Amino acid sequence: MDKAEPLKLRLRKLHVKIRSSGLDGVIMAPGPNLRYYTGNRSQLFERPFLFFVPDEGRPHLLAPNFEAGPYRRTSLELEVIDWDDSTGPSRAFQKLARKMELKGRWGCEGRVPFGYVNHLLNRDRLNLLDGEVVLQSIRVVKSDQEIVYLERAASILVKSFLNVIGAFGNTWPAASTS
Repeated sequence: MDKAEPLKLRLRKLHVKIRSSGLDGVIMAPGPNLRYYTGNRSQLFERPFLFFVPDEGRPHLLAPNFEAGPYRRTSLELEVIDWDDSTGPSRAFQKLARKMELKGRWGCEGRVPFGYVNHLLNRDRLNLLDGEVVLQSIRVVKSDQEIVYLERAASILVKSFLNVIGAFGNTWPAASTS
């Protein structure tokens, strides 16, 4: 199975959930949701870094160029719009607006800093709403493959815990009563 296939399935489910929720898309920042949908781990810093998933079509990532590499190399079909310190993010936001139909009702993840979306709020056709319900509802229900991974992780954790206990033998530290 293609490593990106579970990610593609998650994005397809997200497209369906966006439409059934009456939204035109969702906006995410680096964190657990972005990793869940892209497989890449990024940190939320002061630089604008946003992932836009419309109700249908290709997602777009707006990111500093030095953080965009893993997203460019993914087998997911997404468009990366990057920027650097010499040009700043304003042109990248303008390019994003030309490439995407940023209008209607978009769910915004709670982690997205206001300063990031302030570039978008000047658009009179864009209505930003809380997108947490849409994003979290998909992560709650696990696929068969995700359940296998969770079971494997739990097994590793139990074995590790038993090894730690075994290493202490009969000298396991007593609980403090004070």
